[in-house]
Amino acid sequence: MVKEKDYFVLVSERPSLNGSPDDIVEQTLKISDTGLAWFATRTARQKETGRGYHEKYVSRIGEWRAEILLRMTDRVKQRAEFPSGDRPYMLTRHWESSGDKIVVGQQNGVPILWQADRSLDLTEMYQRFLPFHDIWAFGRCMPLPQMNWKERIHQFAEDWIDLLNQRESNPKRFWLHFIGLGHECAESGFYMDTGKEFRKRYPDCFDVDECDYLEELISSIDDRELIGSAIFSMWRYKTHWETFDGSIIWSDNAQKWFLLLFQRLEEMTRPAAAKNVL
Repeated sequence: MVKEKDYFVLVSERPSLNGSPDDIVEQTLKISDTGLAWFATRTARQKETGRGYHEKYVSRIGEWRAEILLRMTDRVKQRAEFPSGDRPYMLTRHWESSGDKIVVGQQNGVPILWQADRSLDLTEMYQRFLPFHDIWAFGRCMPLPQMNWKERIHQFAEDWIDLLNQRESNPKRFWLHFIGLGHECAESGFYMDTGKEFRKRYPDCFDVDECDYLEELISSIDDRELIGSAIFSMWRYKTHWETFDGSIIWSDNAQKWFLLLFQRLEEMTRPAAAKNVL
């Protein structure tokens, strides 16, 4: 069994609504660098006795997703005061054998600074990454103030399919947008990891000159976060690392590589009704 070195535990408490010992009064969420997410609830009676759980779930979200949530959660700030109606939550962050505890407030709608200095709604990322429902601290039972994240990513993919398809007829428009693609990826919540995870899962596919191989596998790639990360990382490579003079090398293969991933992202985030029509 892999020993965890890096994890956090978030404990959410609330008073019993009607004084019943069977009311759920505590939630515990744990995310570990081993790739496991653990969520449990306790009733007032179980919390008092310290024995048993009302519900307990374990989900394997993978080391890559866990690492992203760990890094994002590091951006959560200590809270000293709480507005009326808000409740404090205890967040314990562990590194190796040590742990730091901070008191945080409800995170629904609270932005954190993420890659490219873009603000990101942490609640949204928990909705995207975790299968658990109604996490009090992250407002899982409350609607997000912005339009649904899947709709936003779908629109993002559609826009880029259009830009890529019109690159030759309107190159100025394409290149003006391509320079800002990294910021769009960051605003969409995607993680730039230099292509590390994409290479790990799909060897040779993070290479525009192997786009024919990518085309064979594209329908089997079913992780939209990984697709967004690959696009973000390839954009970074093309604009910052491929050359030393700031120029961008473009080819038919590069065109095809980006188009394949954006088309797959569009397909995966397409509304169910639209999928049924096709």
